[in-house]
Amino acid sequence: MKKGEAVAWLLFSAGAFISALLLPVHILFTSILPLLGLAPSYAEISASYSNPLIRIYIFILLASAFYHSLHRIRHLLLDFGLGHPRPIAVVVYLVAAILIGLAGYVSTTLPL
Repeated sequence: MKKGEAVAWLLFSAGAFISALLLPVHILFTSILPLLGLAPSYAEISASYSNPLIRIYIFILLASAFYHSLHRIRHLLLDFGLGHPRPIAVVVYLVAAILIGLAGYVSTTLPL
């Protein structure tokens, strides 16, 4: 296994962990439980976004989900035999980089 491929799979598995465990918990605590009155209200949750640690958390949550899903799409395209591995990897990881950059922008400019 090449060194770059090992790093790609490491990031993929970290993204899988975050997407499978943290994303549903985040949705539960920010969307469902406040409606039921079992968690802080929307106003309290949105006020917490001014904390830099929360902004870092949002960035990691979004970036890992984007990378994980696009890495999966890359291998799905290769399994279907659509194109050559190198151009597919370049396009998919370029889209991932753009989306991760967008996640960084969104997580730093959330309204307070």
